[in-house]
Amino acid sequence: MPQLLRMISCVRWNDDSLDWLPEGDVPGDALRDLQTMESKLSFWLVLPNDANLSRLVAALAVSRKKLDKFDYALLDSEDLPDIGVELEQTPGQCFDQELAQDFHYEVTNVSGSRVSALAKAIRRHNRLERLLPKKVAVFIAEAVKEKWIDPRHLPPEVAEKVQKWLRKWK
Repeated sequence: MPQLLRMISCVRWNDDSLDWLPEGDVPGDALRDLQTMESKLSFWLVLPNDANLSRLVAALAVSRKKLDKFDYALLDSEDLPDIGVELEQTPGQCFDQELAQDFHYEVTNVSGSRVSALAKAIRRHNRLERLLPKKVAVFIAEAVKEKWIDPRHLPPEVAEKVQKWLRKWK
């Protein structure tokens, strides 16, 4: 069952203090992470055993101006037919051209109730993750080393920290 990755903010999904929230539901704030454009949501395909996860994180994280934590959610693609949405492969935008071409997907036909159903599916499998900046820097350094990402695309603060890791690996 392929997994789909979407960048989120974990704090919006935290329901620990929401004793009023019904079982199986999600906090309303979580829906901010599932904003549609033309009734579509952007996701990235994660290979079995998370084989390309670090590469995806690196490619998405370098689009930011600074090195920071990286929060993401994983959605089982098996859940999509029951929700009534479809999956369409489209070119994505990131600094790793192979990933942008081959691993970007859009979930289409997304209505308001389907956004809620997608959020509940994400929450049900509870694959909400936060990677700390140090781990993100290691992933970016690996992507640069493997030539998946051109180091000229790195923001200055990120480039400095990535160079530190690359020097350690020599």
